[in-house]
Amino acid sequence: MLNVAENTLAPDGFERKMMSINGGFPGPTITADWGDYIHVIVNNHLTTNGTSIHWHGVRQLGTVAQDGTNGLTECPIPPGGSKEYLFRAAAYGTSW
Repeated sequence: MLNVAENTLAPDGFERKMMSINGGFPGPTITADWGDYIHVIVNNHLTTNGTSIHWHGVRQLGTVAQDGTNGLTECPIPPGGSKEYLFRAAAYGTSW
């Protein structure tokens, strides 16, 4: 489960409000083997912004609706809302 919220953090040494995942930046590591299903629930705790998780570099063959690109493949998750992502790890490698 990923909780997106606004927190005060200092990733570069200077405190500022920023979006975080589970209270930190960067978000947690998700590890999977080729062929595994990745199942993640994202909760939007932001007060004024919709959000999504874009799975940078993760191949979405047959699951483009799970890609997480606001305005392209899905609508943003509204404040107070949640979305369940489910897709298969279909390629080898590391993504960010």
